[in-house]
Amino acid sequence: MAHGTPDYGVTSGGSTVYQLTDVGELAARLGSPITHDRRGDVIWWEDFECGPSRWSLTPVGVNSSVALSTSRARNGRSSMQLRPGDAINDSAEILHNHLFPVLSRIGFEASFSNGDTNMDLEFRLTLFDGVNVRRYWINVRPALGIQYRNAAGAYVTVATFPLTLSGHATLFNTVKLVADAVNGRYHRLIFNETTYDLSAFTPETAASAQSPILRLQVVETTLAVTPTGAFIDDIILTQNEPA
Repeated sequence: MAHGTPDYGVTSGGSTVYQLTDVGELAARLGSPITHDRRGDVIWWEDFECGPSRWSLTPVGVNSSVALSTSRARNGRSSMQLRPGDAINDSAEILHNHLFPVLSRIGFEASFSNGDTNMDLEFRLTLFDGVNVRRYWINVRPALGIQYRNAAGAYVTVATFPLTLSGHATLFNTVKLVADAVNGRYHRLIFNETTYDLSAFTPETAASAQSPILRLQVVETTLAVTPTGAFIDDIILTQNEPA
């Protein structure tokens, strides 16, 4: 017995298949790393499968390194390992400058596999508009919690961790910060399965003659000697994030 609609119809029936009408789902099934939170329009992303050429790498301290690694990966075979130097407060950083976007709600997502609980791991979304700089910065400190950088340039705790984050090699945690660049405010923060409302808070703002750019940074600072370093993967930049 005939059933459904013609073959060219999006609701055509089938006894063993189900129709796929969401192109975002199609992209995810074909291997896109953009699967944790699919809101917003993707304007740039990095999975480190083609090396670190789109980043400036800054290791600080004795034995510090910033290098591509195949030891861990969220998707594909590669990630970027940030290994600060052996002394407390040494750091390792990756930095990418992007063209200044049309202002909207802007998303910055990244995933990390932490190798050491004695670290600060900062995710920095910075907007230079030619007159001012706004710093939308988030800090993850496993021993303390998640913090945002406030208008005074101080870190304020958003949430504390009930347990130490797992250092298992196959587990990547995901952070997504959404900034309201139109109104100059934070908007929301997603950490794994939990969403935090940051819309009441404003970022640190200062005068800057830097030409208009959007800057993404991930910076690990060690709080103990001889760190193991974090692995960073699947960095995603979006615009037009919904409310």
